[in-house]
Order: sequence, then C-alpha cells, then structure tokens
Amino acid sequence: MIRKLFPEGYPVEYLGAAFVFVFVYVLELIIYKKIGGPNRHEKKVKEAIARGNVVTAVLAGDTQYLVNAERRNTSSEYYAGYEYEVNGRRYRKVIRFKSSPPETLTLYYLDNPGKPFRKQKPADIATLPMLIVAFIAGMAVALMVR
Repeated sequence: MIRKLFPEGYPVEYLGAAFVFVFVYVLELIIYKKIGGPNRHEKKVKEAIARGNVVTAVLAGDTQYLVNAERRNTSSEYYAGYEYEVNGRRYRKVIRFKSSPPETLTLYYLDNPGKPFRKQKPADIATLPMLIVAFIAGMAVALMVR
C-alpha cells in the first residue's frame, strides 16, 4: 500500500523507519514523564525534609583517590566515607565523587536511616538510551519493509 503512494525506486523503508523512530521516541518521552521523570528525586528529597529525616554527615578521614587507568584519561574518582548519627545510633556511608569530597555533607532518608541519599541536580531526560531504542525500532521497520 505504501509503495503505491511513492514512485518506483523511492526508499520507502527509510520513510517508515523515520516515522517509527519519531513515534517511539515521543511515546518514550510520554511514559518517562508519567512515571515521574526528573522530578522523582526532588519529590523524595521534599518528603524526607517534611518528615525531618535530614542528617549532616562528617568525613570519616579514609578518602581514597582512584585514577581511572582503564580509560587512559585524566578522569579520577574519590571514594569518601561519611559518618552520621540518628537517634543515638551511628551510621556510615561511602560515597563516590568526581572531585575532592567536602568535609560535611547533607544526607536525606525516608524510612531507613541506613539507606540515605543526597540531593542531586535535577536529572536531564535520559536522551541517549531513549534515542537508541527508537533507532533500533526504526531500523527494524526498515529491514522488515525491504
């Protein structure tokens, strides 16, 4: 049916692939927004603050500096141990940083003080994985039309 709309030799499979690519990508964006998307983490932080589940953690002094030798570039990582106290009980959390870790850090938790999280920048839409899935769907259509 689609071949009848276009002259002979026109690459119809590419048109179908482009349509499926756009359709799948828009569908992924809608689903991503419905499940909370980048605002999900912000909601967790606000809920922890509302419950009063905010602690200040202090650097424990055992920071490790690791050079990423596998990639052969200058990127490095720090692993820092932090200690904090909730209701008289001491907890410890190891956190990874891309730069030198701060002396103190504000941590949040919802129900379990042993599983804290820190406030992060709002996440951008996970564009690359969604583009890859849309591209694969488009290519599958292009191969099926042939």
